[in-house]
Amino acid sequence: MNPDWKRWRRELLPMLPRQWPVSVLDNTKDQFEIVRDVLNDQEVEQVICATDAGREGELIFRLIYDAARCRKPVRRLWISSLTESAIKDGFKKLRPSRDFDPLAAAAHGAAERTGSSV
Repeated sequence: MNPDWKRWRRELLPMLPRQWPVSVLDNTKDQFEIVRDVLNDQEVEQVICATDAGREGELIFRLIYDAARCRKPVRRLWISSLTESAIKDGFKKLRPSRDFDPLAAAAHGAAERTGSSV
């Protein structure tokens, strides 16, 4: 993350990265490339985030969207039930992705605090 950190020294503490690097794992690279190609296809006008309703689902979507360098508009499907009627109702009530920016920020913060990956 920072070349100065290769050798540990007390005067460098605290070591707080400005950005956490995200990389695609070798064993998921083929699948990621398929998703990236679909997201960036010229025929795709917008993207609907339909991951789990919660901060982890929001974070996973945004990491993939950003890694794919997609810049298309995003709307969010927010449902807590997988019944047909709940899904149909959720699609009628799609919300702008920006409505969930605070949730994504909380997810990023939690992941950075725990050092967990998604």
